[in-house]
Amino acid sequence: MNTRLFVTAVLFGITVLPLSVLIALQVRQETGHLLGERDEVLVSFSQGAARDLGLRVDRMLDNARADVAIPGLAEVLQAPAKADKVWVNRVLTLVSLREPVNTISVALLDRDGRDLADTQPQRVGSSEAAEYFFSPGIAHGYPRVFGPQRADDGRRTLFVTAPIKQGNEALGLLRIRLQGGLVGQVLAESLIDRADVQAAVFDTDGRLHGWSDPALQETDAVPIDMVNPPPGALNFDWRSQAWRGAVAAVPGTELRVMTYLPRNQFDAP
Repeated sequence: MNTRLFVTAVLFGITVLPLSVLIALQVRQETGHLLGERDEVLVSFSQGAARDLGLRVDRMLDNARADVAIPGLAEVLQAPAKADKVWVNRVLTLVSLREPVNTISVALLDRDGRDLADTQPQRVGSSEAAEYFFSPGIAHGYPRVFGPQRADDGRRTLFVTAPIKQGNEALGLLRIRLQGGLVGQVLAESLIDRADVQAAVFDTDGRLHGWSDPALQETDAVPIDMVNPPPGALNFDWRSQAWRGAVAAVPGTELRVMTYLPRNQFDAP
């Protein structure tokens, strides 16, 4: 080897190779830092969406609590034959204006589940005692939110119930039927600035209650343990694809919000 080639090789060995290694280490460090920041964003999105959904639930419960306190409703349940039907229907219509876009109907149910008055008149006289919300709604003693689940008409429905009581005795229920898509609307609004991130709401039994992802199907199984979800972001396989996601609990409920995006998008430069 001539002198020039020898000097070149030595210089390459003592400058270029260490520099390449240093650059590679720096790129790896910066990539790890960037992915860590993306994880923090993903976690913050799940927490933000869970907070927004929790606030919406709280608002509905507060409204229901105020609505059942309207003087005269207990008397209607005690003596329905003597009730002023015009007044009752006016009260139920006012309640429906709490959520004018999403309300399907508002009804007054007696303790046996019979529909005494309804903003959908065709439902008056029918029984809702077999609906999944009725027995726990009466027994709980306080306003509750149920669903969304399939109702007796086959539609995905979100129910808000509030018992109307005389002392400690429940005389019946104020029942509000809401569009099941309300949950997905709240998620979409919470993620409006990030079209690449989707969200879904599951309960602790793994049932799907709402989603912002148009590709998601109601029959898609829960991909993560929702009873004790792992903290922070994580990788998981779901619907024949790899994802990166994070889970947050909705305060005061058994609901969990999962935000997620495809793993290849998460890892993209």
